Amino acid sequence: AVIGLLGARKSLGPGCAAFGLSRDQLAAFKEVEAVLASCPKLTIVPDVAEDDRFHQVTAAHDRLGIRFLANMQLISPGGQQIGYICLLDRGARSGLTEAEIASLGHVASLVMADRRRAQRHLHLMHVADRALRVDEMLRLVSSAASCAEGLTKLLEALCHFHGAVVGQIWQLVHSDEPLVQVSHYHQDQQIGTAYQAMESLVD
Repeated sequence: AVIGLLGARKSLGPGCAAFGLSRDQLAAFKEVEAVLASCPKLTIVPDVAEDDRFHQVTAAHDRLGIRFLANMQLISPGGQQIGYICLLDRGARSGLTEAEIASLGHVASLVMADRRRAQRHLHLMHVADRALRVDEMLRLVSSAASCAEGLTKLLEALCHFHGAVVGQIWQLVHSDEPLVQVSHYHQDQQIGTAYQAMESLVD
Protein backbone atom coordinates (compact mmCIF):
# COMPACT_ATOMS: atom_id res chain seq x y z
CA ALA A 1 0.00 0.00 0.00
CA VAL A 2 1.12 3.57 -0.68
CA ILE A 3 -0.20 6.83 0.79
CA GLY A 4 0.75 10.09 -0.88
CA LEU A 5 0.00 13.52 0.59
CA LEU A 6 0.93 17.04 -0.50
CA GLY A 7 2.99 19.01 1.96
CA ALA A 8 3.57 22.73 2.31
CA ARG A 9 5.77 22.81 -0.81
CA LYS A 10 3.21 21.53 -3.29
CA SER A 11 5.53 21.99 -6.26
CA LEU A 12 7.55 19.03 -5.00
CA GLY A 13 4.56 16.69 -5.40
CA PRO A 14 3.12 14.41 -2.74
CA GLY A 15 5.32 12.86 -0.12
CA CYS A 16 4.85 9.09 0.06
CA ALA A 17 4.70 6.46 2.78
CA ALA A 18 4.70 2.83 1.65
CA PHE A 19 4.06 -0.53 3.30
CA GLY A 20 5.31 -3.73 1.70
CA LEU A 21 7.39 -1.97 -0.97
CA SER A 22 11.15 -1.62 -1.25
CA ARG A 23 12.80 1.72 -1.96
CA ASP A 24 13.30 0.72 -5.60
CA GLN A 25 9.67 -0.32 -5.94
CA LEU A 26 8.50 2.98 -4.47
CA ALA A 27 10.67 4.84 -6.99
CA ALA A 28 9.04 2.82 -9.79
CA PHE A 29 5.60 3.61 -8.37
CA LYS A 30 6.21 7.32 -9.02
CA GLU A 31 5.65 6.65 -12.74
CA VAL A 32 2.37 4.88 -12.01
CA GLU A 33 1.40 7.77 -9.71
CA ALA A 34 1.57 10.17 -12.66
CA VAL A 35 -1.04 8.11 -14.53
CA LEU A 36 -3.32 7.84 -11.48
CA ALA A 37 -3.37 11.64 -11.07
CA SER A 38 -5.64 11.92 -14.14
CA CYS A 39 -7.88 8.98 -13.18
CA PRO A 40 -11.27 9.18 -11.40
CA LYS A 41 -11.48 9.63 -7.63
CA LEU A 42 -11.83 5.85 -7.19
CA THR A 43 -9.88 3.80 -9.70
CA ILE A 44 -9.89 0.01 -9.56
CA VAL A 45 -7.70 -1.83 -12.06
CA PRO A 46 -8.21 -5.62 -11.98
CA ASP A 47 -5.11 -6.23 -14.12
CA VAL A 48 -2.63 -3.43 -14.80
CA ALA A 49 -1.07 -5.38 -17.66
CA GLU A 50 -4.39 -5.34 -19.52
CA ASP A 51 -5.24 -1.66 -18.90
CA ASP A 52 -4.36 0.70 -21.76
CA ARG A 53 -3.82 3.63 -19.38
CA PHE A 54 -0.72 1.95 -17.97
CA HIS A 55 0.89 0.72 -21.18
CA GLN A 56 3.17 3.78 -21.25
CA VAL A 57 4.59 2.79 -17.85
CA THR A 58 4.85 -0.95 -18.44
CA ALA A 59 8.47 -1.02 -17.30
CA ALA A 60 7.48 0.64 -14.02
CA HIS A 61 4.73 -1.80 -13.06
CA ASP A 62 6.96 -4.68 -14.17
CA ARG A 63 9.57 -3.50 -11.64
CA LEU A 64 6.83 -3.17 -9.07
CA GLY A 65 5.64 -6.69 -9.81
CA ILE A 66 1.97 -5.71 -9.47
CA ARG A 67 -1.15 -6.71 -11.37
CA PHE A 68 -4.02 -5.35 -9.25
CA LEU A 69 -4.38 -1.70 -8.22
CA ALA A 70 -7.04 0.24 -6.30
CA ASN A 71 -6.52 3.98 -5.90
CA MET A 72 -8.62 6.50 -3.96
CA GLN A 73 -7.81 10.18 -4.30
CA LEU A 74 -7.80 12.43 -1.24
CA ILE A 75 -9.83 15.56 -1.95
CA SER A 76 -9.65 18.76 0.10
CA PRO A 77 -12.83 20.60 1.22
CA GLY A 78 -12.11 23.02 -1.64
CA GLY A 79 -12.24 20.21 -4.18
CA GLN A 80 -8.49 19.95 -4.86
CA GLN A 81 -6.67 16.64 -5.09
CA ILE A 82 -4.08 16.63 -2.32
CA GLY A 83 -3.07 12.98 -2.18
CA TYR A 84 -4.15 9.38 -2.54
CA ILE A 85 -4.31 5.93 -0.99
CA CYS A 86 -3.29 3.13 -3.33
CA LEU A 87 -3.60 -0.62 -2.70
CA LEU A 88 -1.43 -2.98 -4.76
CA ASP A 89 -1.42 -6.74 -5.30
CA ARG A 90 0.94 -9.05 -7.15
CA GLY A 91 -1.98 -11.04 -8.56
CA ALA A 92 -4.89 -9.90 -10.73
CA ARG A 93 -8.22 -9.53 -8.88
CA SER A 94 -11.78 -8.98 -9.95
CA GLY A 95 -12.10 -5.85 -7.81
CA LEU A 96 -13.09 -4.76 -4.31
CA THR A 97 -16.23 -5.58 -2.40
CA GLU A 98 -18.51 -2.79 -1.17
CA ALA A 99 -17.24 -3.40 2.36
CA GLU A 100 -13.61 -3.08 1.19
CA ILE A 101 -14.38 0.15 -0.65
CA ALA A 102 -16.10 1.52 2.45
CA SER A 103 -13.07 0.54 4.54
CA LEU A 104 -10.75 2.31 2.11
CA GLY A 105 -12.94 5.42 2.35
CA HIS A 106 -12.75 5.24 6.15
CA VAL A 107 -8.95 5.17 6.05
CA ALA A 108 -9.01 8.13 3.64
CA SER A 109 -11.20 10.06 6.11
CA LEU A 110 -8.75 9.33 8.93
CA VAL A 111 -5.82 10.59 6.84
CA MET A 112 -7.70 13.79 5.96
CA ALA A 113 -8.73 14.36 9.58
CA ASP A 114 -5.13 13.96 10.70
CA ARG A 115 -4.01 16.44 8.03
CA ARG A 116 -6.58 19.00 9.20
CA ARG A 117 -5.36 18.60 12.80
CA ALA A 118 -1.79 19.17 11.66
CA GLN A 119 -2.83 22.30 9.74
CA ARG A 120 -4.72 23.67 12.76
CA HIS A 121 -1.66 23.04 14.93
CA LEU A 122 0.60 24.88 12.49
CA HIS A 123 -1.87 27.78 12.36
CA LEU A 124 -1.99 28.03 16.16
CA MET A 125 1.81 27.93 16.33
CA HIS A 126 1.94 30.72 13.74
CA VAL A 127 -0.55 32.84 15.70
CA ALA A 128 1.36 32.25 18.96
CA ASP A 129 4.65 33.14 17.28
CA ARG A 130 3.19 36.38 15.94
CA ALA A 131 1.82 37.26 19.38
CA LEU A 132 5.27 36.71 20.93
CA ARG A 133 6.89 38.91 18.28
CA VAL A 134 4.36 41.69 18.89
CA ASP A 135 4.99 41.42 22.63
CA GLU A 136 8.74 41.66 22.04
CA MET A 137 8.29 44.73 19.83
CA LEU A 138 6.13 46.44 22.45
CA ARG A 139 8.72 45.64 25.14
CA LEU A 140 11.51 47.15 23.03
CA VAL A 141 9.56 50.35 22.54
CA SER A 142 8.30 50.67 26.13
CA SER A 143 11.78 50.09 27.64
CA ALA A 144 13.46 52.67 25.42
CA ALA A 145 14.73 55.86 27.03
CA SER A 146 13.29 58.00 24.24
CA CYS A 147 10.96 57.78 21.29
CA ALA A 148 13.94 57.93 18.94
CA GLU A 149 15.64 55.00 20.70
CA GLY A 150 12.38 53.03 20.63
CA LEU A 151 12.07 53.50 16.87
CA THR A 152 15.67 52.45 16.35
CA LYS A 153 15.26 49.26 18.36
CA LEU A 154 11.96 48.46 16.67
CA LEU A 155 13.37 48.94 13.18
CA GLU A 156 16.47 46.85 13.94
CA ALA A 157 14.30 43.99 15.27
CA LEU A 158 12.07 44.11 12.19
CA CYS A 159 15.10 44.05 9.87
CA HIS A 160 16.58 41.05 11.69
CA PHE A 161 13.29 39.15 11.53
CA HIS A 162 12.73 39.76 7.81
CA GLY A 163 16.39 39.41 6.86
CA ALA A 164 16.49 42.97 5.53
CA VAL A 165 19.79 44.79 5.10
CA VAL A 166 18.32 48.29 5.19
CA GLY A 167 15.23 49.53 6.98
CA GLN A 168 13.56 52.92 7.10
CA ILE A 169 10.57 54.43 8.87
CA TRP A 170 8.97 57.48 7.28
CA GLN A 171 6.46 59.83 8.82
CA LEU A 172 3.81 62.06 7.28
CA VAL A 173 3.84 65.25 9.34
CA HIS A 174 1.47 67.33 7.20
CA SER A 175 -0.60 66.23 4.22
CA ASP A 176 0.83 69.03 2.07
CA GLU A 177 4.45 68.21 2.89
CA PRO A 178 6.72 65.34 1.76
CA LEU A 179 7.37 62.34 3.99
CA VAL A 180 10.09 62.71 6.60
CA GLN A 181 12.45 59.84 7.44
CA VAL A 182 12.41 59.36 11.20
CA SER A 183 14.42 56.16 11.58
CA HIS A 184 17.07 54.32 9.56
CA TYR A 185 18.91 51.00 10.01
CA HIS A 186 21.76 49.56 7.92
CA GLN A 187 22.80 46.00 8.73
CA ASP A 188 26.23 46.05 7.03
CA GLN A 189 27.26 49.18 8.91
CA GLN A 190 25.57 48.01 12.12
CA ILE A 191 24.08 51.48 12.37
CA GLY A 192 20.69 52.34 13.71
CA THR A 193 19.57 55.93 14.05
CA ALA A 194 16.38 57.81 14.68
CA TYR A 195 15.70 61.48 14.51
CA GLN A 196 13.87 63.40 17.20
CA ALA A 197 12.00 65.33 14.53
CA MET A 198 8.51 64.71 15.82
CA GLU A 199 7.81 67.87 17.80
CA SER A 200 5.44 69.14 15.11
CA LEU A 201 3.02 66.30 15.94
CA VAL A 202 2.50 67.72 19.41
CA ASP A 203 0.82 70.87 18.13
